Amino acid sequence: MEELYAKQKEDKTSLGIFRPKEVFDLVVTPADSDWKPGFKAALMQQRLWENRKASKEPPRKIPFKFQYKFSCDDPRCKGSHQMMIEDWEVGALYWKCIDRGASPDEARGMVKQKFLGELCAPERDTRFYVGTILAHPKTWVVIGVYWPKKTPVVPSQDSLF
Repeated sequence: MEELYAKQKEDKTSLGIFRPKEVFDLVVTPADSDWKPGFKAALMQQRLWENRKASKEPPRKIPFKFQYKFSCDDPRCKGSHQMMIEDWEVGALYWKCIDRGASPDEARGMVKQKFLGELCAPERDTRFYVGTILAHPKTWVVIGVYWPKKTPVVPSQDSLF
């Protein structure tokens, strides 16, 4: 992550992917349950949604903010980073849990279990896709997670002797 900070300062890099050294937590904090008026007005412009019918209804707003707390293994790292998750899958999972009858607290816990307990599990070789915010180009957010299983390191024949 430190390299991406440096590249952003040097040449305005705004997208990247990296492997966090350790993911400590998924911090969940309350957020407003409705959009700010100006943002809501923009969201109410006609668009197509999942059912492919025209709609002027804005998407439901998640009443929580989700942030990863992690370290990177760059020597310039000063301990830990805390970065907002803007991955659409967080919201999709949250609303799927709610729609299936979970309370907001239960849905929040299910999101945390998936995004921390599963995507960042020790047996996963997790990478974060990150990008900057247009209005705040020095602010980085997680926009996606790549989480393949770790592949075991098999020693070569040469190292056996």
